Amino acid sequence: MKITDAIRYSFYKREFYNDAVRVSVRSCIAFIVLIAFLLSILIGIGVYKYSNKAVNDLTVMYENKQIPNITIKDGKLSTQPEEKFVMDFHGFKFIIDTKSQTVLEEQPANTILLTDTNMYQKISSAETRQYELKNIVKNFTLNEETVKKYKSTVMFWFVLLTWLFSFLYTIVSKTFQGFFFGVFTYIISFFLNKNLSYPQSVKITVFCLWPATFFSTLINSFRQLHGFWFLYLFIVLGYIIFAVHSQNYLSAPKTNRDR
Repeated sequence: MKITDAIRYSFYKREFYNDAVRVSVRSCIAFIVLIAFLLSILIGIGVYKYSNKAVNDLTVMYENKQIPNITIKDGKLSTQPEEKFVMDFHGFKFIIDTKSQTVLEEQPANTILLTDTNMYQKISSAETRQYELKNIVKNFTLNEETVKKYKSTVMFWFVLLTWLFSFLYTIVSKTFQGFFFGVFTYIISFFLNKNLSYPQSVKITVFCLWPATFFSTLINSFRQLHGFWFLYLFIVLGYIIFAVHSQNYLSAPKTNRDR
């Protein structure tokens, strides 16, 4: 069985899951790496589109003089022109007030306030955090010229690091899920009189994770769900039952690869 075929057959083919218990551990690992690669590519494309739009919007705002030039020198912030700046962005409120005239208590939660020497983060009505700018960054410049100059470089490294993180995270998470959901597969096989061993259960569980990830992500992309993980769990268990029910023998012979 080719690992690339598993991408397609894991969605619907009973014969595939019937044979999946006899694949090598190396093939299971290769399949997890392939899943991680595909998902990280999709995540990287999404991050690129979103960040590219954000940078372009920032450039347009600078061109229209909607954002002040920001300079931090030796931990002290200044703006040009020297006036209060307020921006609402996807549920967050961002304020620059170098004259410290803003009353933070009057602002909503998820507000970030920059004064000439401090940064305040209002998390809720009961919690506000304060940081000294000199402990965050001593020297920094943000203006139209720097945005245009470093746009390509920052975008490249940001997307690359996001892709790398998502790739490694997916490998680790799917491996853990394989062992975790493998317990459910082992129990379900017992009740369905399939009597799979735990190593065999983990193997077919690994292949169940791909269609479950695909369908849950697809559904969530059309309609944002608060119970995303419940949906994912429901689909995983559904595919596990399908995979276990596809076994047409009581116990596959053990080989060195199953141990």
